[in-house]
Amino acid sequence: MNKLIEALSTFRDGIEHIACEMESVVAGEKLSGNPVKLAEAQGQMVAYRIMVNAMNDFIVERTTKESELAQRLGHKDYLEQMARTVRDKLPDNYGFLLLAAPYGENGRLVYVSTMERAGALNLLKEFLLKAGAAEDWMQHIK
Repeated sequence: MNKLIEALSTFRDGIEHIACEMESVVAGEKLSGNPVKLAEAQGQMVAYRIMVNAMNDFIVERTTKESELAQRLGHKDYLEQMARTVRDKLPDNYGFLLLAAPYGENGRLVYVSTMERAGALNLLKEFLLKAGAAEDWMQHIK
C-alpha cells in the first residue's frame, strides 16, 4: 500500500472515531430535549459519516486501480524493487534470476535478472540438470 493510501486510511480511522463519538453526543442531546443542539449534533455526525464514506470510496477505487495496473504490468515495479534488494545483498560477482508467475494455466511468466540473457539461460539449464530434470528433450544440453 502506498503512503498516500496509508495516510488516508489513518485519517479516515480518526474521522470514524469522531463520528462514533458524535453518535454518543446525539444520544445525549436526545435525552436533554434541546432540539437545536440535537439538530446540530446530528448534522455534524452525518457530515463525518459522509467524509468517511467518501474516503472509503477513494481508497477502494485507488487500490483497485493500482492492483489492476500492477497485474497488467506483470508486477514489473514490484519485481524490480525486489531485484534491487536481492542484488544489494549478494557478494560481488554474483548474479541472480527471479522467475514469477501466478498459479494456473492462464499465468504470464515474468522475470527479472542481473545477468545477461545467455548467462540466465545457462543458469536455468544447470539448475534443471542438477535438479534431475534431464528429460529426453534436454539430453543435448550440457
